[in-house]
Amino acid sequence: MKKFRFLMSFVLLLMLAQSCTTSSQMGYSSGYLSTRGNSYKALYEERPISILIMPPINNTVDVDAKDYFYTSLFQPLCDRGYYVFSPFLMMEMLKNESAYDAELFLERDLKIFNDMLGADLVLFTRINEWSKGRMAGNITVTVDYMLKSAKTNEVVFQRTGEFQLDTNIKSGSGGIAGLLADMITTSIYTSMIDKMVAARRCNDMILEDLPFGVYNPLYMQDLESPSMPQYIRQAISY
Repeated sequence: MKKFRFLMSFVLLLMLAQSCTTSSQMGYSSGYLSTRGNSYKALYEERPISILIMPPINNTVDVDAKDYFYTSLFQPLCDRGYYVFSPFLMMEMLKNESAYDAELFLERDLKIFNDMLGADLVLFTRINEWSKGRMAGNITVTVDYMLKSAKTNEVVFQRTGEFQLDTNIKSGSGGIAGLLADMITTSIYTSMIDKMVAARRCNDMILEDLPFGVYNPLYMQDLESPSMPQYIRQAISY
């Protein structure tokens, strides 16, 4: 019974972490430089429908970062209006085809994924930092994002995000969120949740600049929207 209550508390905390995070701007490398129509001309011309997410390239010492981050990319891409191949199914397929190491495909012809799966775009991510930040209580996540056309091999979207999650905020929170947070005493679980929250926020901010796909009601209506700079730095909190 105690194990069941602990598990339920853990699941509820995960749900709260998804819905209750807030963010505050810490600074961009530069201001908005152009419109999406100019920055992503190839995307608007090709009008891609589907995206294949390659397993992240993990440059950190956290061996679990690759799998955790891989699964966090699915939802924000769907929300933008694209058909996204299931990471769970694709992970097994890529392993069976000796394609689990995305580094091997960075410079290779991606047409094989268009022919084999019908994928229009292939997303590559490189995790450069996924750890406790320089300041106590901070989690730092730094990730490079690159979308390449599976038809032309052209880079059609490229951004870098550095996000710092202040984990001190949650410990002083009240109400249900504070109660559930206090119930999670195992540091491994707490650290995992912190990193997943930081990863989701990083994805949300970076992929917010991706032009809307065909399955979004705003498809082709965002050409004049301002596009973000290449490097985005943000502070976030629970």
